[in-house]
Amino acid sequence: PYKASIVIPTYNAGPLLARVLEAIEGQQAPWDFQCLIIDSGSQDETLQICNKFIDRIPALDLYKIPKKEFQHGYTRNVGVDLSNAEFVAFITQDAIPANDKWLYNLVNALESTPNAAGAFGRHVAHDDADAFIHQELKNHFKGFDQLPVVMSLTTDRQAVIDDDEGWRKILHFYSDNNSCLRKSVWRSLPLPCVPYGEDQLWADIVIRNGYEKLYVRDAVVKHSHDYDTNDTFERAATEAEFFSSCFGYNFHLNKQSAYNAISSDLQNILREGAQLPCSDAQLKSRASNAYAKHFGWLKGYKK
Repeated sequence: PYKASIVIPTYNAGPLLARVLEAIEGQQAPWDFQCLIIDSGSQDETLQICNKFIDRIPALDLYKIPKKEFQHGYTRNVGVDLSNAEFVAFITQDAIPANDKWLYNLVNALESTPNAAGAFGRHVAHDDADAFIHQELKNHFKGFDQLPVVMSLTTDRQAVIDDDEGWRKILHFYSDNNSCLRKSVWRSLPLPCVPYGEDQLWADIVIRNGYEKLYVRDAVVKHSHDYDTNDTFERAATEAEFFSSCFGYNFHLNKQSAYNAISSDLQNILREGAQLPCSDAQLKSRASNAYAKHFGWLKGYKK
């Protein structure tokens, strides 16, 4: 058995996958680890890239499943089941470990905290992302830097008693773009087999079952997206539908609420834009995405 496994679901990953696998090849740890790639019918160069690394990365295995069988929760459960390790890390095909201690830092944190079911790490933007995306991710994870590394139902008992929505969101935040779970916990609490949000639902489940989760700041991946307005709208709609149905969070109940939020966002964009190295085109794109995000949330909540 290995100390750790890395599971990567792939589908038409493109050339970026080579950089992901190069970063995995360079991981340094005092124990052996395996890497499992689960591909769901790629038609591009994904399989050729994987085959190039099979001789370079010890214990790299490629598994193929039909495209119709892919589901975020189910496919990752397959990966954990196939793994032969105590700890199982997840990244995505476009998440590049940012240093050679990424895996070690996740595993070491979990190993040092016996009651922790899982750990998630920090995201930074890809090198070629615009200044807004870099700043957005920096701001998001800055919030976790102010919180305890170990989080559970007992971290803030009063917030749990009061059913504080802000604290609930912190407790269940989790990202399988950069995470690691303890397989012994997974055996009784597997990932929910859902098409979206399996990571946050799983975090909510393990927290409610008395386990802890960890934020590992030094386990960093480069992961970001430069979405256009259509992608932003569709992603926001999916997000709102998920959080409304699974957690009961209220997004925009009407158009006026969406317009108020857009107005606030536009003010923030202008303020940030004056401080960041960005072009007029990037400002316009950010503003368009603000409209797309809030109207996507409105659509998803109503659905």
